[in-house]
Amino acid sequence: MLLPTLSNVAHPSVAVDSAGGIHMAFEPVSPAADGRLPAQYAYCAANCLNRESWQVIAVGDAGLPGSEVRLVLTATGQPRLLWFAQRDWRTDGHYLFAACDSACTRAANWRSVTVATESVGEGEGRHFTLDADGNPHFLYTSTQTGHSGAFHAYCLASCLSAQNWREQKISDNYLLGSFSLAFDAQNRLRLALSAENNGQTGLVYVTCDVQCTAVANWQATALIQLGNELDLSLRLDAAGRPRLAVYTGHSGVQGEEKRLYYFQCNNECHLFTNWTQSNVGLAEGEGGNVDLLLDGQSRPHLVVADSAFLPKQVHYVYCSSRCDTSRPVWQRRMVEDGDAVAGRICSVGYAYIGKRPALAWRDANRLLVAHGVEARCLGRDTTIHLVRLTMIE
Repeated sequence: MLLPTLSNVAHPSVAVDSAGGIHMAFEPVSPAADGRLPAQYAYCAANCLNRESWQVIAVGDAGLPGSEVRLVLTATGQPRLLWFAQRDWRTDGHYLFAACDSACTRAANWRSVTVATESVGEGEGRHFTLDADGNPHFLYTSTQTGHSGAFHAYCLASCLSAQNWREQKISDNYLLGSFSLAFDAQNRLRLALSAENNGQTGLVYVTCDVQCTAVANWQATALIQLGNELDLSLRLDAAGRPRLAVYTGHSGVQGEEKRLYYFQCNNECHLFTNWTQSNVGLAEGEGGNVDLLLDGQSRPHLVVADSAFLPKQVHYVYCSSRCDTSRPVWQRRMVEDGDAVAGRICSVGYAYIGKRPALAWRDANRLLVAHGVEARCLGRDTTIHLVRLTMIE
């Protein structure tokens, strides 16, 4: 299904609450009818492959494209949003945190607060999450004079009051990115990111077990060399063990360039020797748009596009056996084809699909895939940007 939205949109987030309701958020690409670029929230309680079952509202104004709207749910299913807003290209932008506790398809029930200022938005990655106590955390980088580097912003109480937000610098290096942040049930911080230094880019995994608001307690290890068009997704299993899907991009390493790998570690994961790395078995260049989800048995499920730059197909890849070893057995099937999607939008045209996919469990046996679609139709000057929602059984 192509989701109803208030404008052209991209970069979806998706989550499912305990009652089965589906929550989504979108980044605006073009103005809505009122001329603004709205950060959008969507909700469906049931029959969610029917467009009429969805309600979509504007939660706030993004100002310019590139707002990177991110959605997470509390343990009781209440939505929390983070996005980057910028009035114009000459003015520093700022991050906004928004929360709603009930009847969240009514815009009046949302409240937001500015929590950090920056000149350029963070970009790709799952850089916003909640800890085990429901407190919000996010990562961002800054190049501002006197405030340059990478930062961890967080709030531990009354988070709709700006004075309750804190931040700590985690690095002087502002060339960090693709943050994928998670907390386990014991509130231990786990983070995967890309780091560029001296012209080389690498995958770094970070752990913190106690007092994670003090960066001195963070430990890091480098895992693999990366390059342009990299992508990564971190998830923790029920035991809090990290699992990573990593597309290396143009790494420059023979045999590893533009490949999708699966990393796993079971203990003392700040040590490189405790990680295993396995090739998912896709062709070179496939997997550049990837998201990872784990089932109740810690088996990995991935959705990937057939290209990092101009994807025309979306594939579902999952482990069928030996999933906790260094040689998992992978299965694959095509989920979406760009030509078929284009036919639903244009009489004549084509579509790139699988942009920045997001995964969520609908229930124990059904997986939701949200992904961006860019359609170009004959006779239309502008590109159409939509989000498609697919359910895999």
